[in-house]
Amino acid sequence: MGATTHHKAEGRSYNSPSTGPTLSDSCRVRPAERTMTYGIVAGLVVSQANLALFEDLIHRQASFDGVGWGNWFLFVLVPILSGGLLLYYGRVSPDGGERKPERALGASSLALLLATAVLRLAVPAILHAGDVLPSRLPRTLADGFSFVAEYSRLAPLAGHGHGYDVATAVVCGAVMAAAIAFGALAFERRLFPVLASAAVGGLWVVVGWFVPGGAGARIIGSLWPVLVLGSIGLMIGLLDGRAR
Repeated sequence: MGATTHHKAEGRSYNSPSTGPTLSDSCRVRPAERTMTYGIVAGLVVSQANLALFEDLIHRQASFDGVGWGNWFLFVLVPILSGGLLLYYGRVSPDGGERKPERALGASSLALLLATAVLRLAVPAILHAGDVLPSRLPRTLADGFSFVAEYSRLAPLAGHGHGYDVATAVVCGAVMAAAIAFGALAFERRLFPVLASAAVGGLWVVVGWFVPGGAGARIIGSLWPVLVLGSIGLMIGLLDGRAR
């Protein structure tokens, strides 16, 4: 019975059951699907980084500055760099040598610097305006990133906070999503995907406020980076005219 049965799958012929589509066939997937898939992978990276590094980077620090820089690394740097790079790989096909990851790294690094400055200035300003944060806080430049991380981390609010707290989180979600999209576009002049991604990031914050607390928040929170980054990837794939 050595005969081999051939099957067709999206125009490709392969033998069954010993052989099938390989990783190289991913270039045939539609751009939106591919970019969303890479966004899901980026979300898993962020989720695992939070799980693996939180204790060492934050809980074991002996100073406010150490905690602040640990928060910045884990909740600002990791999502922006990993999200930007992986979404770039998702939106650019591996065929034809068109991928230039150094451009995506440069764009993500620039987005990280800009987002860091905007968040560090905006978060205390909004919280001070709403009398949510005492005027004596934050104590130092680095200490301010602990408050930035509280509102910019990819996790649902689960009913915590009102008014200025939610507004601060929406601003942070929009800035983070825009920074990730800017890195994924790798300096290509496409403003609409960046703005749409910012809207998606802010919308997820609002949705996250309605997540039930307790065990529900912990379970859904572990998947939250996957949902956010996957939806940003989908938005970029749908709106980026040169996703290929």
